[in-house]
Order: sequence, then structure tokens, then C-alpha cells
Amino acid sequence: MEKTKIYLLPFSGASKYSYAQYAKIAPPTFEMIPVEIPGRGMRASEESLTDIHKIVDDIFLQIKDGLQTPYVIYGHSLGGLLGYLLVHKIVEAGLSIPLHLFFTGCVAPSVRYRGLVDHLLPKEQFIQKIKELGGSPDAILNDKALMEFFIPILRADFQAVAEFQYKERPRFDVNMTILIGSEEEASFEEAQAWQKETTGEIDVKMLQGNHFFIFDHPKIIMKILTEKVNSKIPTL
Repeated sequence: MEKTKIYLLPFSGASKYSYAQYAKIAPPTFEMIPVEIPGRGMRASEESLTDIHKIVDDIFLQIKDGLQTPYVIYGHSLGGLLGYLLVHKIVEAGLSIPLHLFFTGCVAPSVRYRGLVDHLLPKEQFIQKIKELGGSPDAILNDKALMEFFIPILRADFQAVAEFQYKERPRFDVNMTILIGSEEEASFEEAQAWQKETTGEIDVKMLQGNHFFIFDHPKIIMKILTEKVNSKIPTL
């Protein structure tokens, strides 16, 4: 049986290794493909990009040859915005659209996320804001050498989001699942605003936790994702 590709798009500061926990518990019918963008992980020697559209162009070039078979796009936070722009690029290129879009910790692109960290903050204030978001181990946050490495990457990612200018586009026809954390700066209504972007159905759910609730509920999230994907695969 052909596996369904799950393209995992990074959140701010993430590398392809950030979704390792999910890859371990994915069903054997999924091919989990974490996407690496410049400035981190295996591409740490490359300069981080601060233009959201250039990041999307980079991702598109990485995955475009694999879109002939069934696939899903998953993104958390920054990854949700990247996924939204990526689908539009895929549609414009005349390629097959995804079976499903699965975004977490990401309000609709027409809504300005209230929890976005200001990339221009002085270093100590910037680090404090990162701590408040959660999701980063204290071992990293308290290691000055590691933070000197990660701060430019995080600033670049937050700048890319901050400078994104929303404009209405033709709606694509893809069903979407949106998950948000109960303690993050995102409301149910802001997540439901994704309906403006698709003619398909959207399903908004809230799970307990802060912006990085995805690391508190991996099994629940994988179960939801699996059910959504299986509902799109015809049975023989």
C-alpha cells in the first residue's frame, strides 16, 4: 500500500529534528517528511531567511517533485502560515493539492497573532518572551552559547511573520483541521477565520496547554491526524 506523505513544516527556530517525537508514533501508512529550511539543522551553514515568501519558495523546490502521490501538509505556528502560502504556490503551479491541511498553534492569516514575539526586542527581553511561549527546554534557554546560536534564527523567523502582509486570494478547496492551545494567545474565533481561505470544511479543536501544546499531546494529535487522513483515502 502506498504511504501518504506528511510534510512537516517548521515552527520558529525548529529544525527537521523537532518533529522526531511525532515520527516515532506515526502509523506505518504515513511517510513523515520534516522539511528543513535555511539556517538550522542540516542547513545551519546557510543564512536564515527573513522573507516569508523566500522561505516558501525554498520549501516548494524541496517538495514539488513529490506531489504526484497523496500528501498532507502539517505546520505548527510559523509552519501554518508557510503551509497556507505553500498551497497557493502549489495551486498556481497546477500541481496536485494536498489531501488535508493540518495546522496547530496558528490563527488564520487574516488575523494578527497576538502572541508574536517582537524580533527587535533587546536580547534579554527577547529571551524572556521565548521562555513565556514555552516549548524550549531550560537546558537551552540557560545555555548562553546555545542561545547566541538560536537567537538570530528566531529573530529571522519572527521577522518573516511580522512583515507578512495579508491579502485576499482565491480560496483553495482543501479540508482543514486547526488545533489551538487553551492557554495561548489565540481564540476559537480567530482559528475559525481560516474558513475565509478554503471552500472546504474546517474543524477547529482546542487542547489544553500553551503555544507548544503539541508536545503535551502527541498521541492525541496523531490520532486526529490519522482519522482525518484515513477519511480521505478510499477503501478497497
